Amino acid sequence: MENNIIRDLRIAFGSVGPVIIKDRDLELSLVGGSIKDTKFKICEIVGRYSELIRPINDARSTAKYRKAVCLNLLRNFLLNELSK
Repeated sequence: MENNIIRDLRIAFGSVGPVIIKDRDLELSLVGGSIKDTKFKICEIVGRYSELIRPINDARSTAKYRKAVCLNLLRNFLLNELSK
């Protein structure tokens, strides 16, 4: 971020699907935008990743829990970074 403009953004999740989860189109759509405008898109961003993240159930954890943790981490990261 520079002068309240997002210059670069990368979001990735591992171990919650068959491959690393990324949405480069979404990332690129946010680059060049203002921090203020992006704050209003947090629900949209989290919603998009909610569609992409497909964890599995196993002996250590449920898919539902893993997905909730990922989305909460993403939401908290965005809220913290966009509030600086």
